[in-house]
Amino acid sequence: MTDQGISTSDKALEQYLLTSPVRFITSLRHAVTATPYNHHHHAGMEIVYHPTGSGTTSTAENGTLAYGAGSVVVYAPGQEHDQQTRQAGFDWCIQIELPPPLPTGLRGCWSLDAVHDPYLLNELDLLSRTRADDQGLARTSRDLRARTLLLLLVHARSAAQQPLGVAERLAERTRQWIREHGHEVAGVEQIAAAMGVGVDHLRHAFKARHGQSVVSWLSETRVARAKELLAHTSLPLKEISASCAFSSEQYFCAAFRRQTGTSPGAFREHARN
Repeated sequence: MTDQGISTSDKALEQYLLTSPVRFITSLRHAVTATPYNHHHHAGMEIVYHPTGSGTTSTAENGTLAYGAGSVVVYAPGQEHDQQTRQAGFDWCIQIELPPPLPTGLRGCWSLDAVHDPYLLNELDLLSRTRADDQGLARTSRDLRARTLLLLLVHARSAAQQPLGVAERLAERTRQWIREHGHEVAGVEQIAAAMGVGVDHLRHAFKARHGQSVVSWLSETRVARAKELLAHTSLPLKEISASCAFSSEQYFCAAFRRQTGTSPGAFREHARN
């Protein structure tokens, strides 16, 4: 990480996170349906990543905040909040203990519209699969990951506040659109049409901004959706393949193994154990 573009207040947050005891409490991954979550709070800070789905959350201090696929919402310790679902999806919830007093930048409720940093996504993935364990090095490792996650979130929030050029905005808009609609489209041509630009222009802008092709990101989002369906439903592979817009079950299994290093069946068995 560098200090480029990091504000004085965010540097103060970094100092707080680097010098204060940060403790992982627990985590939970679950499917979200139309059933609303009424106002509630947690003793620790809650980080909620929404890999799929959309809706709103509200607090007395911050009002109503919309969330969508790929977004993160962060609630300060004790922050009363609810959640209303517009489109069903999945939530990854992580709770972290922080010592008072909290610096201003970690109070209340704040969010990131979309998470793209692979390191941040990796920490969200790993910590949301973790349970509390007070034993030795395992506990130390989880606490360090919790600290790293918060530092990455602060950096991502700062980066999201930087102004973007026309091509960069197109790439960001495309990436988010694929998160939400990638399981509904056949290929890049439909994506370019939805963005109102030519295919070649879209490919160039996306690659320049994100360092990967549109097709690669499309495949990643489809596999990510498949992971959630494998972990939280009993749908057969054929139905999951179709739900994620893969052309066939065989192609789905090949793409899944290429990205994850394991088969869909093995992933499902591991996710449920």
